[in-house]
Amino acid sequence: MTALLRLPGGLAAVIFDLGAEEPEASPAAGLAVDRVPLPRAMGGALTLRVLQPAHQAAPWRAVESVEMAGVRLAGWVVLFHAAPTSARTAVSFAAGGPTPLKILTGGLSPGMWDIWRNGWLEDNLAAVAPRAGALYFEGRPGSYFLRHRP
Repeated sequence: MTALLRLPGGLAAVIFDLGAEEPEASPAAGLAVDRVPLPRAMGGALTLRVLQPAHQAAPWRAVESVEMAGVRLAGWVVLFHAAPTSARTAVSFAAGGPTPLKILTGGLSPGMWDIWRNGWLEDNLAAVAPRAGALYFEGRPGSYFLRHRP
C-alpha cells in the first residue's frame, strides 16, 4: 500500500509492505528513503518507508499503535493495518503534532466506523468504501480508537 502526500516542500510517499526488499536511497534521483522502525510484535517481514525529496525532507516520527504501522509527517498521520487482511475490529493509535492533523488509515474493512478521540466520540458516520479500504479524516492530536460497526 502506498500513500502519496502533498507537503510544503513537494510530494512524499509512505509505503507499507509485507516482506518487500528495501530500496536504497538514490542521491542521483534526489530521494531520501527512511525506514520507520516498527514494534517487534509486528514481525520482521513488515516494512514502512518514507520517500521524499532529499533537499527538503520533512522530519517524521513513528506513530504509536499495536495494530497499525504508522508515521507522522508534517501535518499528516498515515497508518496501515499491520496484517495481511483488512481490520474488522477496533484499532487504536496516538498522534501528536499540529492542529488539525490530516489522518489517513489504510487496510480497514468496508463499512461504517466510529472515531473516538481521548475517550470521546468524534464521528459515528465515518465510511470506508468497499474498493478503497481507507479512511481519511481531520482531527486534533490525541489517542484515537476506531471501531468497526456491525
